[in-house]
Amino acid sequence: MKERFLLNVFLLLVYVFSPVTLRAEDNSDYQINQGDILEITVAGHDDLHRVVTVTPDGMLSFPFIGSMTVKGKKVQEVSTAIEQGLGDGYIKYPQVNISVQKVKGKKVFVYGEVNTPGAYEFTGDMTVLRAITLAGGLSKFGSESGIKILRSSPDKKDYETIRVNLKEAINSGNKNKDITIQEGDIIVVSE
Repeated sequence: MKERFLLNVFLLLVYVFSPVTLRAEDNSDYQINQGDILEITVAGHDDLHRVVTVTPDGMLSFPFIGSMTVKGKKVQEVSTAIEQGLGDGYIKYPQVNISVQKVKGKKVFVYGEVNTPGAYEFTGDMTVLRAITLAGGLSKFGSESGIKILRSSPDKKDYETIRVNLKEAINSGNKNKDITIQEGDIIVVSE
């Protein structure tokens, strides 16, 4: 019982002190995703200031340029592309700044022996330990060594099963044993 309490306290601390949101200094390397809200400014051209939402098909529209695919591209790449588009006969030496106003989170599903099973959104990197923390920690029946990730295979027909032993990860302090999850992963905690 004391071990379970200490584990849940540890999970809470990991969650509280984990960098799972986008910070301003991370902006240029951030890969844009559908649903993200971007603020685009062009130095000296207030009339081109826009706040745009990336469409479900990964596009955004900007004056003089039209629609462009941005999903999966880094903020700096999109900024450069807009500068090039504006520089082609519209504005001399344009300086474009893009800031990510809101990140559309990725989803992970946590089920089984956790205190609050369900779907959770996350940004940045997320590990199994952090996802279980989001789900309120292990229930009193949850097993630290009985965890698996169900991940869609590349052909999307089957799930790849990845076994995770959090007890081993916590006891050894080996970060590599706390697997990084991907969009759409299903984490199942058994008894």
